[in-house]
Amino acid sequence: MQRRGLYPPPPGASDVLGLEVAGVVTEVGHGVERFKVGDSVMALLPGGGCAEYCVAPQECCIPVPEGMPWVDAAAIPEVFITAYQCLLFHGRLQAGQNVLLHAGASAVGLAAAQICRAVQAQHVITTSSQSKLETCLRHGATHALAKDRTSPYAQAFAWDVQQIVGDRGVDIIVDPVFGTYMWENADVLAVDGTIVVLAMMG
Repeated sequence: MQRRGLYPPPPGASDVLGLEVAGVVTEVGHGVERFKVGDSVMALLPGGGCAEYCVAPQECCIPVPEGMPWVDAAAIPEVFITAYQCLLFHGRLQAGQNVLLHAGASAVGLAAAQICRAVQAQHVITTSSQSKLETCLRHGATHALAKDRTSPYAQAFAWDVQQIVGDRGVDIIVDPVFGTYMWENADVLAVDGTIVVLAMMG
């Protein structure tokens, strides 16, 4: 979207593409206390991440764990932290819970499935297009459902989800679609369950 000019950087930010980076600190500004030259960091930026060098506020930088490849580290600041925030901060995910992840093959969806697996959720159900279901399963989903309006009651996913979780329902739903999914989400949500609306693409 940035490349097509549909997601402009905020005023004052670099117009070079790139929002996530990982690398080595080469200089620090006045008042920087958390990092020093030579530290390995990953960061979330307003722009400029594809440049050879970039500037990031220390508040947006995270130390890279020893041994983690740069490519993996650069995927954490936006994608994994967003997934973590949805599941652990807002959803209060616990072992044994049922989770429904819409857009399961998206970057945040795949990250969320891996977090669910690490926390030992019981059922991790993702919805995606037919061609991406195997990708969802490889990254931690226990079930991957193709959105299908020909299922009973013309529902895209609710009937299939209910066959997996039964009367207990789904404890946490992470949904970047919302709109057309709202009523089906309500159909499968457990009592006192949580819906985290990540975006409104639907």
